[in-house]
Amino acid sequence: MPKWMRRVAVVIAAVLLFHFAATVRFSGVSSKPDRHPTLSKQDQSKDASIGRNQRGKALGNGRRFASNCIRFFTFATASTPEFCTLLLTAQVAGIDVRVLAYGANFTGVNMKIEYMERVASNLDPDCVIVFADGYDTFHTLTNEQEVLSRYRKVVKNTAKKLLFNAEQMDIGCMSLADIYHDNELSAAFYDSCFEGYPPPPAGKKRHALNTGCFIGTASLVSRFFRKVNQFLSNFTKSHPTLTPEHEKKMRKYGDQMAIQDLYRVEQVREEFALDLDWNKHFFGIVGAQGTTDYPSRDVERGRWKSKSGKGEPAIMHSPGTTYATFWRYFSSWKVWYITNGMKEKRGDLSSFNSSILINEDRRVPYKTLCP
Repeated sequence: MPKWMRRVAVVIAAVLLFHFAATVRFSGVSSKPDRHPTLSKQDQSKDASIGRNQRGKALGNGRRFASNCIRFFTFATASTPEFCTLLLTAQVAGIDVRVLAYGANFTGVNMKIEYMERVASNLDPDCVIVFADGYDTFHTLTNEQEVLSRYRKVVKNTAKKLLFNAEQMDIGCMSLADIYHDNELSAAFYDSCFEGYPPPPAGKKRHALNTGCFIGTASLVSRFFRKVNQFLSNFTKSHPTLTPEHEKKMRKYGDQMAIQDLYRVEQVREEFALDLDWNKHFFGIVGAQGTTDYPSRDVERGRWKSKSGKGEPAIMHSPGTTYATFWRYFSSWKVWYITNGMKEKRGDLSSFNSSILINEDRRVPYKTLCP
């Protein structure tokens, strides 16, 4: 090769090397191998989120939001009038609810835990998840961005970021030990049931954790429900001789029992940033306590204001089989909707027909699910 050609080749190589170095420096790309080549994609995503968390909007307590992501989920294997009411009110509020397990064979509440763990692990770690049971909840007139803004404000100056519904009823207190009680439990049992619960905030009565509604980041939800799933699995393995009646109770209340058992452990509460929605910013329970905390006819701006918590819940929850209470409150909401001109502003309730995301893989028109 002539000398002049060698000189040109050297110059070209130098230019290319300089360009590559500048690209690496200013784009943040590293030429080093993966930091954790043996980790799963999920674990590497968690590790990468540490960097993202330092660049988003302030979340408080040293952490940050990476995005404006918020997702609403429910769990329902089949359509019922109550389920359709949840979907209808979500549409009216402008909320896109994702339905998990629809069409599946219900084998127990452990399904909800498994679905939520899997779904949450596939979202951005800082995406906010809002969950409500499928057969005893409905939305007030509170939209997605209002819920997200409220969540940021509530958790800004606290370490508690995974919040469950707060039920002001002793009967809501449970433990996995309860499956061996065949009769009604005594008041003395409920007193002992609350042992390990953190004391309520000043001026608040004791509340039981209710798993029917919760809100928190995808990272916390996926990690916590993985813990719950393992906890239930270990319990089942160590108690292989459950009677059919006890197994039935486990299928119906297993998640409530296991999560309350974990909530009693201070280390678990700290590790997963657990707390209750004490001020009813997100969830309101109606039923025996709801008649005083949320008088059914006291609907304003499409929502109720809690008398005990001063919050305006985005989701109303009528746990158990109190369907008469559920329908009384929804009827009050519907009357407010019609008499306050919402029919003209947002449309007649019979006109809503958004597509509903089913099992994260297909959309189905609302009126196909709820003809």
